[in-house]
Amino acid sequence: MTLGRKSRLFVCWALFFLGMMFSACSVEKMAVRKMADAMSQPGKVFSGDEDPELVGEALPFALKMMETLRESAPDHVEIHVGLASGFVQYAYAYVLWPAEQMEVTSYAAAQEPKKRAHRLFLRAHRYATQAMELAHPGFAAAFAKDPAGSMAGMQIQDVPKLYWLAASLAMAIRTEPMNTELLVRLTEAGRLLERALELDPNWGNGDLDEALISYYAAVGEGLGGGEAKAKARYDHALSLTRGERPSLYLSWAEAFLVGKQDRKGFEELCRKALAVDTEKDSEHKLAAVLAQRRARWLLARSDELFLE
Repeated sequence: MTLGRKSRLFVCWALFFLGMMFSACSVEKMAVRKMADAMSQPGKVFSGDEDPELVGEALPFALKMMETLRESAPDHVEIHVGLASGFVQYAYAYVLWPAEQMEVTSYAAAQEPKKRAHRLFLRAHRYATQAMELAHPGFAAAFAKDPAGSMAGMQIQDVPKLYWLAASLAMAIRTEPMNTELLVRLTEAGRLLERALELDPNWGNGDLDEALISYYAAVGEGLGGGEAKAKARYDHALSLTRGERPSLYLSWAEAFLVGKQDRKGFEELCRKALAVDTEKDSEHKLAAVLAQRRARWLLARSDELFLE
């Protein structure tokens, strides 16, 4: 059976419009993915800014924009990593730390923002988990059964996923330490961080070292941590950053010197953090400015932290 001239013409036009429709969908998807690529790697736009308040006002909009893009590109790994990173950093700098400052004068008033920070850290953890599942299907189930085996085949490009998966979990535990379901998972964060360190010891210009300092202090020698292992990470980060990372000094001071009641050493490290020239590292200026604010706050609280 052959088609008539009108039928053939109709089929041609139908195919043409179908081709245009699918082409438009393809272009739209490509545009979404390009935007998702850009949004998941904001770079110095945020981290290089010296005005924390400006960044704090912009971040919620940026995060909601990224969530909108995620709806259009649900299989985009990096947008999930970007969301995990963004929510962890926003929750810590703009929700948890203000709550910690508030807690000094009003414990009750600080509880609601701390709960909000906890929810944001869990949100970040869900995105980090989804990123890992997209890159390595079945990872969560495999990790629960065999942590080392599930990470054996990972490569250097997996380090950001490992880090934000660990950081979001650790911070969720920090904001709700009496949650036993979460607390028993603390060692998961350590395994993730140590695997990331094996793959790229210098990633994040000391981010892995700082996270492990806090982790080793929290779990102690009984669970594979302790001061000796933390000191190795501290020394490595000092060498890596040439002593120009303010938050590193604070991590050591808060993790070990308060517990030892070493006020002199604690205040010395806070002053070292304040002495860092934040203009030298334009890529991480925001983190340095925030760390120096925390250093001033910690120094002002020395009488409360140390009993002499």
